[in-house]
Order: sequence, then C-alpha cells, then structure tokens
Amino acid sequence: DTSDDGVYVDDGCVIPDQETIFAIAYTDVDPNDGDGFKEGTDVLIAKLVDENGDGQPGASDMIKMGQFPTSIASGDFVDVNVKEHNIDRCLILSAGHVACLLVGGSAEFVFFDRGGGPVQEYYQEFSRVTLRTSIMIDRLGGLSSDLITIDQRSPSEPTGAAFSREFDPNDGPFIDVDLNLPVP
Repeated sequence: DTSDDGVYVDDGCVIPDQETIFAIAYTDVDPNDGDGFKEGTDVLIAKLVDENGDGQPGASDMIKMGQFPTSIASGDFVDVNVKEHNIDRCLILSAGHVACLLVGGSAEFVFFDRGGGPVQEYYQEFSRVTLRTSIMIDRLGGLSSDLITIDQRSPSEPTGAAFSREFDPNDGPFIDVDLNLPVP
C-alpha cells in the first residue's frame, strides 16, 4: 500500500505508534543542533510517557530512565538500575512544572522548566522510603551555582554517586527539560 506521502508499506509491516512524551530531561550533547531532544545524539535522563494513551499525564503512565550526568562540565554519566517507573498520578503544578508520584506514594519525580528566572530547569526524584534524592539544577543568570547530586538510594538507583556544584553563568547543556503538557 502507498500512503499519502508516497511511502510504500508492505501489508505485513507493522509501524509502531510514536510515543507521546509529556516531559523529558536530557543532556544536550550538541547545543548547536537546535532545540529539543535528539535521539541518538543527546543523552536521556528521564521522560514521562503517555503509556495509557489518554492524552493526560497520570495513572498508568510511565517514567522511562536513561543515564544521570555526574558533572556539569565533563560529560560523564552513570547508568540506573531501575529503568521504568509506573506512575499512580501526576500533578501539573503550572505550565512549566509537573510532579508525578509512584503507586502508594513511595517516590516523587519532578520535571521543571521555568523558561528563565533564577532556577531555569531541573529534574528531581525523591524516595519517600529512603529519604534520598537525585537532582540536577541548571540555574541561569549567574545568581548561584548549578548543581548535580546523585544518590544511589534514590528511586532509579543510579550505579554511582556524584556531587557537583559549579558556577556557570551560561545555560550549561548538562540538563535541559522540555514539557509538552496538556492545558489544564
């Protein structure tokens, strides 16, 4: 069969649906290649995916993990042991802020993109069981230092721990957060 765009598809071919991503945190490996996450070039930190297909972040959706940066400037990363988290609910706190909770409230995940201001972008996960967190904060404007804290007892169980606090008056590429949230 031929589609409207002239592409031929064999009758036995199954084309997977493209996943809907509500929020994504990543390291922009090549800041000169334009805005947005580039699969195969950039490094995924975490993404909130519409697993149930209802178009709203919430129950039965999933956070899929990649790697955590361990330094603001070096480009080093650690893997995580827990690659997926099933979500119980999500709260859209503002147009640039979404928080998700695991079933039973055992963990929280926060994606934040202010689009300017003293805290520009961050990703955080917090275990309510171990009381440990991993957080990556990119502050813009030189008011204070950027920050990475990686704790092996945070929900994704990173394979290594890290702490990095560096003054970066520019928009460092170690973390970018993009949100694609429905209007409440």
